Amino acid sequence: MRALGYLVITGGVLLSTVCGSSAQPAAENGPAAAGTVVRQGTVPDDLYTFGGRVVVDASITGDAIAGAGELTFGGSTTGDLIAAGGRLAASGRIGGHMIVAGGWVSLDGPVAGKVVAIGGRVQFGRTAQVTDDVSVMAGSVEIAGRVGGTARVGAGHLLVLGSIDGDLDATAGDLEIGPGAHIGGRVIHRGPEPPRVAAGATVAGGVQHLPADVPSPPTINPGVVGGGATLLAFLGLLMLGGVLQSVFPDYTREAGRVVRAHPWSSLALGFAVLVAGPVALVLLMVTILGLPLAFAGWLMYFLAMLLGLVVTAFALGGWVTIQWPRLARGGRTRRLAPFALALAVLLLLGWLPVAGGAVIFLALVMGIGGATRSLFQLGETHPA
Repeated sequence: MRALGYLVITGGVLLSTVCGSSAQPAAENGPAAAGTVVRQGTVPDDLYTFGGRVVVDASITGDAIAGAGELTFGGSTTGDLIAAGGRLAASGRIGGHMIVAGGWVSLDGPVAGKVVAIGGRVQFGRTAQVTDDVSVMAGSVEIAGRVGGTARVGAGHLLVLGSIDGDLDATAGDLEIGPGAHIGGRVIHRGPEPPRVAAGATVAGGVQHLPADVPSPPTINPGVVGGGATLLAFLGLLMLGGVLQSVFPDYTREAGRVVRAHPWSSLALGFAVLVAGPVALVLLMVTILGLPLAFAGWLMYFLAMLLGLVVTAFALGGWVTIQWPRLARGGRTRRLAPFALALAVLLLLGWLPVAGGAVIFLALVMGIGGATRSLFQLGETHPA
């Protein structure tokens, strides 16, 4: 279930400004301003919620997974809080881990597990109580509460005003340990200047400063990188084509035939799917009843993206087979040769200045149209 949460939140964040929904609705929804999703009451299972602005004040038996432009978590959960968005503020009780990413992240409540946070600015308020370790990467980090384990921080600026029971392992351009701060273990700092430790701060294990060694960026040959990426793309698409030809031979043959027989209508249909598909799926996700269909639709949409070049390569490979029928005879590997040749030609054409990108785009869109038309049996069956 937790792995599903990571998958769901990825799509939810992309749609957070246009929809708000929950796979497991709360017991009641409180009053809210327009565009605000409020979850209150008791949730006997995991909570999934997305929106432009989300307020969670519910008691959740399980994990809370949220994506929002602005998230306020003041409830409680027996599991993890997994969230991403623009502004994230958590003051409720978290019974598991807190895993968040946002432009601005603030914690002012208890966390029974670990905290993993990535953001522009991350703040642990004075009432923040983390039982286990903390791992943070941000532009600016402030720790004013209590960390029960080790704190590992990567930041441009790090300010410690609270207490860390374990070690502080920091890679920071600037580290300041303020008055009244307490570090129960060692301070290991990697940075250009030694950390500033104020009078009244205590570091039980001592301070170790490791001057930052910033290596010169390696010289990278763009041609080598691009060639490697093209080779990987070829091998991956070749494997996908081989699997499709083995498992769905009739479909791959029909999809290629549709592209050859109806190139312009396939191009038009592919462009319509490419542009109108996401719009239709977002509108479908607005309604809770349409949510399962929308997720299935997104899966099919991304599958169509993968199939685009493959189907066009099958179409070109089919044309090669028509010109040289002997290639259609023989074992599976020999029958795959025309497809492999067509795929290689398409990817090599992609290296052409300016025109290469257009070739790949048109091939992708035409293949999407052919795949869609064949899937819904819009084409007529004719011999290849």
